Amino acid sequence: MDHDLARQIEETHRKTQQTRLQFLTTELEVCFSTIDFGTFELEQGNRDMADKEALLAARGIATIEKFLPELDDAGERHSIQIRLDKLRQSLEAFELKLKK
Repeated sequence: MDHDLARQIEETHRKTQQTRLQFLTTELEVCFSTIDFGTFELEQGNRDMADKEALLAARGIATIEKFLPELDDAGERHSIQIRLDKLRQSLEAFELKLKK
């Protein structure tokens, strides 16, 4: 029985890690899309909506930063970190456009 319990725990951990990776990947994509949509809204003259999109992207970044350390696989964590850095750069560039 101890072997079965250990196997179940291991399987649950593996599934949790897989779900966490999928969540982080999806959150990154949503944030990039949010910035794209915000840029479009700004170009259309809808500054309020663009500001909201910047805020949503910033919240998404905070969420990713919160859960990223819990990803066990160093390679996957590094890959997400690289994309997160690009996302931060995109948000910074978008926020500069908002200040104009």
